[in-house]
Amino acid sequence: MMAVKSMTDLNGNTITVTPNGLIKVVKNLLQKLPQLPIFPIVEYVAPNIYAFDVSCLIGNPAWFLLYYMANPFQTAKNRAIATKGQISGLFQSIDEFPYASTAQGGLGSKAQPVPAWENFVQGGFLGSFYFWGMYGIPGQFIVVPVPS
Repeated sequence: MMAVKSMTDLNGNTITVTPNGLIKVVKNLLQKLPQLPIFPIVEYVAPNIYAFDVSCLIGNPAWFLLYYMANPFQTAKNRAIATKGQISGLFQSIDEFPYASTAQGGLGSKAQPVPAWENFVQGGFLGSFYFWGMYGIPGQFIVVPVPS
């Protein structure tokens, strides 16, 4: 069961955040921000990563807006910082959020073991998004959870 948390939306209203409530927050965010690329986190495709990322977004709604660095050296550093001390089991890998490839990744980000296949699929989607959606150019994008 997903945690429920109260927070203030972009209009200063106090709202109760549930996974469905996050959709409302994102819609409000989309109305306030200029048109930015959108990266979907799809529950149907990677349910464990979806649950982890949504819990991170509930904890820090500022992470709906990320900045892709297009810097593989900093990405490697961020990943090492985020996953330090984490241990994954058989057929698992460590997922981090915000993504190591973003300015928000690394110090202060969260990490946890997830099924390796989910991490590989999600990583492939993210890499494709950076190539096709952002043309490999650094910049901001919005993360949008898509529930099943």
